[in-house]
Amino acid sequence: MDPKKHHPPYIISGITLLWLCLLCVDGLAQGGIDREIEVVKKKKIVLPKAVKHYQKIKLLTPARTDTGQVYLNFHDFLNPSFTAKRFLPEIKPATFAIERTRGRNFSTRKLEGYMKAGGGNFATTYAQGAVNYRPNSSAIYGLSLKHHQSRNGAFRGKLSATAENEVQARAQFYTNNFVMGLKANYELSQYNFYGYDEGQLVLKDTVGQTFQRFGLSFHQASIDVKSRLQFDWGVGVKYLKDAFSANETQGDIFGRVGYRLDAQSTIHAYTLLNFAQRTDAAQVSRFLFQFNPYYAYNQGNWHLEGGLNLAFENDTLGIGSDFHLYPHVVAEYSVLPNLLLSASVKGNIQRTSLNDFTRQNPFLRANVDLAHTNQALEVLVGANGNLKQSIFYKLQVGYEQLQNLYFFVNSASDSARFEIFYQPEAINRLKIDAQIGYEPNSYYNIYLNGTFFNYQLPGTQEEAWHRPLYQANLSGAWSPNPKWRLNLNFYGMGGIKAKNFITNEVRSLDFISDLNFKVDYLFWEKGEQGTPNLSAFVTLNNIFAKNYQRYLYYPRQGFNFLIGIMYGF
Repeated sequence: MDPKKHHPPYIISGITLLWLCLLCVDGLAQGGIDREIEVVKKKKIVLPKAVKHYQKIKLLTPARTDTGQVYLNFHDFLNPSFTAKRFLPEIKPATFAIERTRGRNFSTRKLEGYMKAGGGNFATTYAQGAVNYRPNSSAIYGLSLKHHQSRNGAFRGKLSATAENEVQARAQFYTNNFVMGLKANYELSQYNFYGYDEGQLVLKDTVGQTFQRFGLSFHQASIDVKSRLQFDWGVGVKYLKDAFSANETQGDIFGRVGYRLDAQSTIHAYTLLNFAQRTDAAQVSRFLFQFNPYYAYNQGNWHLEGGLNLAFENDTLGIGSDFHLYPHVVAEYSVLPNLLLSASVKGNIQRTSLNDFTRQNPFLRANVDLAHTNQALEVLVGANGNLKQSIFYKLQVGYEQLQNLYFFVNSASDSARFEIFYQPEAINRLKIDAQIGYEPNSYYNIYLNGTFFNYQLPGTQEEAWHRPLYQANLSGAWSPNPKWRLNLNFYGMGGIKAKNFITNEVRSLDFISDLNFKVDYLFWEKGEQGTPNLSAFVTLNNIFAKNYQRYLYYPRQGFNFLIGIMYGF
């Protein structure tokens, strides 16, 4: 096939995509499967023929605060078009991650950026812009701004309105041996507690919630790959303030170091020091220290790791010891050049914060309890690889033992507000993660991801409140020519149980099915490296028009659209 031509088998692909989507909806909606699906778009696996394990490229796992419970958070469902997963034009200026190699493919232009603007139903307005300045090859500065607001929502009009705004500044500097990055950001988010009966009188001034978030961080990493010593460290501060006099300050210091003893052996260590202070009705100080040293060995087709993970924290709700010791054991074996088997036994403290909780669910009542989750044990067995370099897959089965696992529950004093329930007794959880993708070229791809969970709860707890038992994601992208890009995405989620603790009624929330489509059209391109000068986008979200509830009494927007333009320079 001529690489300059990129005409995929769109008829077969379209039928396949539609069939998989319908199959996913039909199979999951039947409710006969006890599972939870992780919604993550994975990168292509390329397992080389060489047996040196440090060269293997594995499927990346996103950072998470709860490794077993990666569910679509509130923002994914509030306004689907405003997340990267929902195909807003994704531009790199001022959103770059730290680059760790000297082979940087920087633009040769000193100044570049973009501006986007659009609008849609629910009286939605959207604007975003970014600019990068490169005075030389050793520095880059960036500034970005983002705004979106829906003046009307899915329920009771303006009462369910939302607004989110963000400004972010970055700087990155390079030397021959390391790279440094600075980042500062400010976010302002506004919501209302709208989960009341339609006939109930609600004064808007009494149900408004506002979150202000500030962040400042510094990060440094080595980039001299020839050096035996590799390091990565940073410091950061986060501050949260809400409309009800609650605030939280967090400080982090983390570091990673690796030293290569010889061609087969390396020693590693990771450490984290976290301080947090939350002020509400009372002031609570929290502390977490983690230290994870381990030894890595590569020989032939084997990669082995062995070590310990030590943690000390002071907020276990008074249950158990503040000191925790976990194993760190990893084994990988390359059966074939394109098949990797893996197994691991680990444990960790999954830290929590008011900042993270309010991102997941902004409808929390005041003075919620905060406690870390103790992942006493995590056992994983899996396989991943690729077929014909265009089909990749991953299958992983895991078992966890968890203490202080958190659940969002409707408050017994006000069912429109949520509190956090922790289960101090041990919870056993089985998880199965499966992913498959087809990516024949850079113009066409299709992915299917899923995770299934099964909870073994103690007799004192009825259900895994507001935690889905299965989630699904089917996504595809196609560029029929350089001017067009089409994206289709389907999210499914089900098995969510909730309870009104005033009436003691247990509710099974309806299956969430969310189909989205986005198209970008490039009017013309101009400048170095084909920088787009002017393009337009149309996003159609929740095409099934379902006012589904991720959290009880909080229906989401039905069908919504966004139309806009982007100008790059």
